[in-house]
Formats: sequence, structure tokens, C-alpha cells
Amino acid sequence: MTVQTMIGAAAAAIALGCIYWGSFIISTGMLLGVMTLGAFTIMYNRIPFLRRIANKFPAALDICAAILTYCLLGNTVTALIASAVVGLGSSFLLDIQLSGQQEKEASRRAAFIGALA
Repeated sequence: MTVQTMIGAAAAAIALGCIYWGSFIISTGMLLGVMTLGAFTIMYNRIPFLRRIANKFPAALDICAAILTYCLLGNTVTALIASAVVGLGSSFLLDIQLSGQQEKEASRRAAFIGALA
């Protein structure tokens, strides 16, 4: 076996290890992110004060949830992926919540204007 063959085999083994561990880190981060997002959703539904603040300042909640997730999970690459999942997920869920409220307010306004006319 030549030196080039040994180096090539070692590089291939390192590449396969990086692919395995890289996918493991990503999948673990996504799993932790989804679990943390679920916990934040439960807190949102159970605590009225948090719901009022989230409806007034949705961007601040997204940023705080991502930073809190990153700090709670240990400042690692997995925590970074989890915080991205939490930030995007909370933004998505709050957008759905706020669009439903805006539609209700628009229908109330239309009913009120119709009653006045």
C-alpha cells in the first residue's frame, strides 16, 4: 500500500465520519428545536401575560425565543440549529395566530359599518 492510497483511505474515512456526525448534529438540533418550540407553544397557551406580550411584540418574542434556546442548550452547533428552528417556528405560528385575529377584526369592522349603513 502506498502513502497516497493510505492518505486517500484516511480522507475517505474522515469524510464519511463527517457526513455521519454532521447529519446526526443536524437531526438532533432539529429534534431539540421542535421539542423546545412545543414547550414554548404550551407556555404561550397557558400564560395570558405571555400571550398579550407576544401579540403586541411578535418580533421580540421570536428573537427572545431563539436567544433563550441557544443559551439553554449550551452554545453549541446543535443549539444553534435548534434556535433557528425555534425562531422560524415561533414566527410561523405567531403569523398564523395574528392573521386569524386580523381577519376577525376585519369582519367585525365590516359588520359594524354594515349596521351603521
